[in-house]
Amino acid sequence: MTRVTRPGIKDVAAAAGVSPTTVSDALSGKGRLPEETRIRIREIADRLGYRPNSLARSLRSRRVGLLGFVLVPAAAASVSTVPYWVQLMTKAAEFALDRDYALVMLPPDPEALSPLRFPVDGVIVVDPLRDDQVLATLRRQRIPLLTVGRDLAGGPEPWIDDDQANGTLELLQTVAAPKDKVALVVIPAQKSYLQDMMSGVSSWDGHAPGHPIIHTVASVEGEEIDPVVERLMRHDPPDLILGANERITLSLHRALKTAGYRLPEDIRLASLVESPELERVNPPVTAVVQHPAASAEMAVAALIDLIAGRTPQSSTLIPMNLAIRASAPEVAG
Repeated sequence: MTRVTRPGIKDVAAAAGVSPTTVSDALSGKGRLPEETRIRIREIADRLGYRPNSLARSLRSRRVGLLGFVLVPAAAASVSTVPYWVQLMTKAAEFALDRDYALVMLPPDPEALSPLRFPVDGVIVVDPLRDDQVLATLRRQRIPLLTVGRDLAGGPEPWIDDDQANGTLELLQTVAAPKDKVALVVIPAQKSYLQDMMSGVSSWDGHAPGHPIIHTVASVEGEEIDPVVERLMRHDPPDLILGANERITLSLHRALKTAGYRLPEDIRLASLVESPELERVNPPVTAVVQHPAASAEMAVAALIDLIAGRTPQSSTLIPMNLAIRASAPEVAG
């Protein structure tokens, strides 16, 4: 029986015309190689079927090959109920695996994280609260950190975020007419994306006097949303209601239709966070579109740079898009 020999690092080096050290640097993210060289060497390694010995590399680098991932929920949210988080986590796991790391889900509980019962090389914290104790706990353990959604307390960690303020402003410039009455329904959590939404709403210069109206709800369920709709529509109703996330918006959609209001004839409705469900309801709901896959890829790459001792960009804003649908069509002119 013929024994199949696995290709080694010297085989990749010979095929690429470089030294084994250069191959090692290209595949591990080390060194100061041009990006096109890294890409070419990785493509050759993939073509030859070369895979580094993870155990040996961990022993040499004193790294364990694990990236922690913490989602900080608000308003009774969970990973399974927020499509953005599901996509972000899934893509982060894929991109981490491409870089020979495994993603480990950690609880957003400072006590459970203090101290961590197993080592990780670094941690991505998603949507931290102001003065978040998860961040404080991990900082004390000197673990490399990066956040998706910035720390409102101005922590030292690099961060990546969707440009929610400009996305919200662009939405209003597209689906709201000058002097429109606008209402925004939000949850009370002190998170960067909520602050940016309110900043985007406030910066639009087309508001009617006394607007925008901001309603804060403790829950996204019907018992919280139904009274909000009743109050909004009772006297001098708004022209446009914005939901701060897809769950609030879907509850608003249901409550407005149940009360007999037509979208968009009687009132327009839009969500400041996209979700597949918004496209499936009738009428489908206009939304600001985030890019969780791009956020995940950038976060994993930046954290690995941080672990390797390189300095990633301190802050990155990702431009957003609009999905214009029947609930709030584009305003002419």
